[in-house]
Amino acid sequence: SYRMVIVTEPDGTEIVNRAVIKTDQGAIEVSVTIPIEPVVEISPAIDIEKTVWPLTIRPGEQVAYSYSVTNPGDTYLRDVDPISDDKCALITGPAGDDGDGLLASDGTETWLYSCTTTLDEDTTNTATATGQACDATGTPYPDVLPVSDQDTAHVDVIHPELGLEKSAEPELIDPGDLVTYTYEVTNPGDDPLVEVSVTDSHCSLVTGPASGGDVNGSGKLDPGETWVYSCTQAVLADTVNVALATFEDSLGGEVTAEDDAFVDVIVAGIQLEKEASTSVVYPGTSVNYDYTVTNTGDDPLSDVQVVDNFCDTPAYASGDTNDNGLLDVGEEWLFGCTDVVEEDTINTALATGLDSLGRPHNDLAAAQ
Repeated sequence: SYRMVIVTEPDGTEIVNRAVIKTDQGAIEVSVTIPIEPVVEISPAIDIEKTVWPLTIRPGEQVAYSYSVTNPGDTYLRDVDPISDDKCALITGPAGDDGDGLLASDGTETWLYSCTTTLDEDTTNTATATGQACDATGTPYPDVLPVSDQDTAHVDVIHPELGLEKSAEPELIDPGDLVTYTYEVTNPGDDPLVEVSVTDSHCSLVTGPASGGDVNGSGKLDPGETWVYSCTQAVLADTVNVALATFEDSLGGEVTAEDDAFVDVIVAGIQLEKEASTSVVYPGTSVNYDYTVTNTGDDPLSDVQVVDNFCDTPAYASGDTNDNGLLDVGEEWLFGCTDVVEEDTINTALATGLDSLGRPHNDLAAAQ
């Protein structure tokens, strides 16, 4: 009879299996040695660093991306090329490969790539580098997954814009009256702007901005802010003047806006002509008086009336061609009145009217 016991013992790089058989004649020991393949621990890794220039552009301008790929792990990497970028397709490179197509881990290789594109909006894009761990001959290690890394870069695409609204107060004046112009400068864009100048073609002393416009005290016209300027000037004649606001965006580019305002300087005028139907009569004869009232200015007249010192209340007859109740520029209104004359008479009539500012204008005329 016999009995077998199996003992497994590790011994360095091998495993020894011992079988002990016990018989009536004694113990017999049998051993089998199984060699152990050495286990190699690896830590593959890849690193990508991405940069872009310039960092700030206007819509449609070009940017250049640069990519630096290195191997911080402890194995060679294969299948690294090409890398990818989700917003820039035509990547060129690599520069820096020593010709074996393997990215070494000893710090001697850095693979460089580049890509150029144009952008219209703010953009954050991601570059990805992937590699497969392998030995120096390019043979992949079995059962080892690829390694990858990503990096991003942001480009600020600015849309500078400037707004200007100009107003005049008052808009209707007599010659020589003072007018105050107000200029509201706004930033409807997405980029802070620096003031260069606010000018007016007919008002030289533009002042501002008024306090409170620079909300955060940055000294820049930030998006959403409104800066207010003003200028006061005596105006002698009808005037359309143009304001120009000039600012700079964050790239030093000029951004401008224009607006104009009209001031109506009224020169009102009224003229009266009076005519008697006859100049020689017998006592007690009726005489008809005709009055022609003309607007000789550039402003419609309201509440037009004619009075006569010897003929009561001359009556309106005709002339208001558009029936608006105003003696328009160039219109002639006819009035009439009849009076009995007993003696030599020189009578005087007065025509009156109000301009658009409510100021009176008049003219006298006499007939004998």
